[in-house]
Amino acid sequence: MIGAVGAVMVWWIRLRVPESPRWLASHGRVAEADRILCDLEQRVEAESGSPLPPVAGPELPAPRRPASPRYGKALICPEQ
Repeated sequence: MIGAVGAVMVWWIRLRVPESPRWLASHGRVAEADRILCDLEQRVEAESGSPLPPVAGPELPAPRRPASPRYGKALICPEQ
């Protein structure tokens, strides 16, 4: 009986929580992801009473260089 109650709770939570917009977009369901994001933004604006600030673009990480070229060479062609 306890397992059945847990299963019902998980089922109810699954119905109430929207799918991740990031996951939807990465799987080609961009329109659905956009709809969920718009719904969330509207809820936040209604609760806060003010418009959301504009979204800034993602910052790209700086390219990384290997610590030392000799380590890369040793991994590829170890000296014997």
